[in-house]
Amino acid sequence: MKQEGKVRFLLRLVCGLVATACLAAFGTVAAAVPATAAAATGAITGSVDDADTGTAVPGVCVYAYPQSDDGPDPDVNPYEATTTGDGAHGIGNLPAGTYSVYFDPTCGRTQMSAYAPQYYDGAVAASGARTVDVQANVSGIDAQLVEGATVSGAVAAPGAANYAGICTYAIDPGGTVSEGVVTSASGSYALTDLAPQTYTIKFAKEHPLSEELAVSVRGGREVTTTVRVS
Repeated sequence: MKQEGKVRFLLRLVCGLVATACLAAFGTVAAAVPATAAAATGAITGSVDDADTGTAVPGVCVYAYPQSDDGPDPDVNPYEATTTGDGAHGIGNLPAGTYSVYFDPTCGRTQMSAYAPQYYDGAVAASGARTVDVQANVSGIDAQLVEGATVSGAVAAPGAANYAGICTYAIDPGGTVSEGVVTSASGSYALTDLAPQTYTIKFAKEHPLSEELAVSVRGGREVTTTVRVS
């Protein structure tokens, strides 16, 4: 998958409507199209639990993204389901094919969650996802969620007011955008629900800014940073 396609795909997941405004720094955005109709042949089922306690986690959105030859197709909407009270999920009516499965506790930022999102099988980035081949019903596609970390701070310019409207991204070691937000009127930002690992924090307005930060986070922890741009 081309890098621009990866950015489009991941920012749709992590930023929602914010992503469209921020993507001017990375190129134009093609409109997503529904998954093409085909004969339904199978389903993906499993459960979602807390990695520490083993208790079921209800209300988690589970997305099955059809795979292209180069990875998840950024221009096709996923099939989806939501975990029930006992943590179970089931995505039915799937055409035969290969899918990447993404577990999003915030359901596209429509609800709050203490958990970090992940791909099957425990991957924090799309590049590490284990794909699922669907030719019939596939069970055991489970997730054990860990508590997410937060990187927060502010963007400021020397001798000037803080910068509002700066697109701020957490990028994992593989170059994948894991989270993205826009700074507030005071220049503050908070990148939440991050899986434990090291990130490069990058900033963009109309174009990417040269300033960046390297931050390592652990589950449930918050790291506070301030960056000054010229």
